Amino acid sequence: MTATDIKKVNRLYQCDICNMEFSEMSGSFASTNHPTSYSKNTHCWYRIRVPDSMVTVTFDEFNLQSSPGCSSNYIRVYNEDTVNAPILLDKTCGNVLPPPVTYNENLFSYSQSGESILVEYFSDAAVTSTGFKASYKSDKCHEFNLGSGSVYTIEKTRHLEILYPSEDPNRRSP
Repeated sequence: MTATDIKKVNRLYQCDICNMEFSEMSGSFASTNHPTSYSKNTHCWYRIRVPDSMVTVTFDEFNLQSSPGCSSNYIRVYNEDTVNAPILLDKTCGNVLPPPVTYNENLFSYSQSGESILVEYFSDAAVTSTGFKASYKSDKCHEFNLGSGSVYTIEKTRHLEILYPSEDPNRRSP
């Protein structure tokens, strides 16, 4: 059953379940009831785990009640699928689209799963808005700029061999 199928079943039976896990190469998710007013007193978790890929989350629509420090309603994005992982996007609220967020393999790893992002969504008992709609995509290829002016694109593997061009002007003779 796909994430879309699960959403349809939850809507059909009026379930207010928002904790979801995604493993497809791309997909989307949204706050409860989006695009109408989101539910009050909601705490949701969206786990995106695609092995051997770089995951990027993009917020396509965003309207959460503003408050000092985003203490009332917010989204927060973690670098892996645990709240102990580094935070990629701290508490964010209001109506300005957050920047796209990408899993960062260079940050300290708290789990062995890797290549995952955890999105936390919280709403309090007060005012609600239309919430958010987000999409994600996974990319198995990565670009590296090695300082010689060339960008190398490789598929993520455990071993990497780079052959420098012989005419690299920055290369020093031994």
